[in-house]
Amino acid sequence: IDKAIRLGDKDRGITVGADYRSLEHNRVMYEVGCPWRGDPDDDCLLPADTYPHAAMDGLSNLMLYFLDSVQNILDEHGAPEAGTRSVYNEAQDPRERSEKVHGHKERMDLLFTNVDLRFVKLAFDGDLYVGTGHVMELFKNETAEVLQQVHMENQLVASTSCRCCLCSTAGCSFGR
Repeated sequence: IDKAIRLGDKDRGITVGADYRSLEHNRVMYEVGCPWRGDPDDDCLLPADTYPHAAMDGLSNLMLYFLDSVQNILDEHGAPEAGTRSVYNEAQDPRERSEKVHGHKERMDLLFTNVDLRFVKLAFDGDLYVGTGHVMELFKNETAEVLQQVHMENQLVASTSCRCCLCSTAGCSFGR
């Protein structure tokens, strides 16, 4: 889906991808810097104990670091296939599921010592979250502009059609 949004995919109904349509999108996604932070002098560094340079080459690079980190976490610390499923499949009051968190206390230190876990945790309220929100705002604004243009063109066609209809019933020709 990401490739379809960026490059277009006629099978999915996306005739022109964002990479070809929006210079601002490309600036945010691929150029050096982190414009979603709003400060052109920002060095784009993340905390030194994670991946400090991940945001320096645009949001696309930051997303790749995020996906790699998530995969590393799953490879190293993921639960075995049946490891957590039995807890959730047990018959119990639905309120109890959200009130009781089953975890491994001995693994809590990993949240502070494992680079990938720290990076993923920071991404949810840091650059990845803000940067993705910035791109979504760009898409929202562009969609509004396209719809406004379509609406204006529709009004033009409708007014021209009505004018022609009125002229033909009154026996006049277009342009009088």
